[in-house]
Amino acid sequence: MSVNRTNLSRRNFITAGVIGATGAFAGLTGCAPSGKKSDSKAAVSDSAEKKYSWETAPDPIDEGSITETQEADIVIVGAGTAGLVCALSAAEEGKSIIVIAKDEAPSGQGGSHFAMNTKFLNAEGKAPDTFTAINHELQLACYMVDSEQYKVFANESGVAMDWYQNLMETGGLSCTLEAPAYNCGGISEEYWGSHVFYGGPNDAPFGDLPDELEVLKNLITKDYGQQIFFNTTAQQLVREDGGRVSAVIATNADGKYIKYVGTKAVVLATGDYGNNEEMKEKWCSYVAGMSSMKMPANNTGDGHKMAMWIGAAMQPNERHAAMVFGPSDIYKSLSVNESGIRFANERVSNGLAAMEILQQPGKHTFSLWDSQYASKVPTFATRLNTQPDTPEMVQASFDAGVADGSILKADTITELAKLIDVDATTLQETVDRYNELCAAGTDTDYYKSSEFMIPVATAPFYAIENKASLLVTLGGLDVTADMEVRDTEGKVIEGLYALGAIAGNFYANTYTTYFCGVNLGRNVCYGYRTGKQLAALK
Repeated sequence: MSVNRTNLSRRNFITAGVIGATGAFAGLTGCAPSGKKSDSKAAVSDSAEKKYSWETAPDPIDEGSITETQEADIVIVGAGTAGLVCALSAAEEGKSIIVIAKDEAPSGQGGSHFAMNTKFLNAEGKAPDTFTAINHELQLACYMVDSEQYKVFANESGVAMDWYQNLMETGGLSCTLEAPAYNCGGISEEYWGSHVFYGGPNDAPFGDLPDELEVLKNLITKDYGQQIFFNTTAQQLVREDGGRVSAVIATNADGKYIKYVGTKAVVLATGDYGNNEEMKEKWCSYVAGMSSMKMPANNTGDGHKMAMWIGAAMQPNERHAAMVFGPSDIYKSLSVNESGIRFANERVSNGLAAMEILQQPGKHTFSLWDSQYASKVPTFATRLNTQPDTPEMVQASFDAGVADGSILKADTITELAKLIDVDATTLQETVDRYNELCAAGTDTDYYKSSEFMIPVATAPFYAIENKASLLVTLGGLDVTADMEVRDTEGKVIEGLYALGAIAGNFYANTYTTYFCGVNLGRNVCYGYRTGKQLAALK
């Protein structure tokens, strides 16, 4: 078993890597307090009455403006995991494919892929109990999702991931499993099932998605001879007199209109709307004002809008979920809000830690620890091919954070309070109470796991600011379990399908990480399944 240089994974790296923190364990942080005493109750516009820009459909593009028409069995809009997997799955069955994407190369987010009952999981003896896991996830969603989609995922994600793993390994990548977060406690435990690929030239600690997408692209274009057009932005869908969707009109890099006709289907795999403030205000207000981590930042709900313009409906649950992340595991020490008060059990899964932060004044918090913390905090291997970090590695990451300014350091709690701009007396009382609970061995305030109750008692003391960060929004079009898009009357729109983050009815409340990587796992499962189904259409 190989050992990585540092024990990093998507769980404790993805946010820091994207926003530029340099400490090996840096989470969602800033180098100094921000948003001090900001108004956490800032009003959001009344979405029930506001008129949104997308509600006014543009005039149909004139046929005379179209400079070229291309045709294939299946036209796919979007070159992320879902779109490319669907394209390859159908191409394997001999169907002609055209993929268009507004990015200049394949793009996606994340790095781990959750699936159930795969050959890899079974070989490692890690396969979770399907009955328990699926029911747990549905309960967390309060059943405001399509249970039929979860049935499909439970029964078919393993076959799809086995197929995908074989492709990636043929393309030169290796597979391992990301370990669930260690001891979040009781119902907060994550499940095994997160498959991570690594070993390519663009490998990163949280996964090697760029090289995965490159493998898919090369198979589609080189092995199967199908076409992918980048720098091509979809503008409108073509629906025949309120019936079948037959084509999509796009602009190429020169601004010319091209019509792409799908004789069997048009598939929207355009991603989320994380960088569309109007859509977040309407459907996902708890992440309003937060910029999506996607680069380039062009996930603006294009597919959602095009579909609604031809009569498609959004999912019935109008409060959409989002994938937000809080501090990485190493920073789940004593946490306080900007009033210097502890507010919750810090040792929860990453997604729920972000939700804790978003409920606090200013939507930020501070983690505090002392000079002995690195030698006491439990660490764990984040993947099967890594080892736990040593106390020396943990402390080195703190020292690096102090050096670059992302971590604050002081000789007394009073001095630390000044650095993070909270009331010193209140903070000292909070620290004293926390230390009492640590000494007692039981957190009777918020019921945090005892082994993570580590006192803040020995100088020097450290603090880091935590903020929630948005990866993707997870609400979309009203779709069936076969990814057929429905209209506002609940009827299937013939010829139109949706995959990935644009496909609704799979998430509710928030992304919990109990199925860590289920977003990409769903893309693989449903991309593979839909490709085969579309190829079988007469």
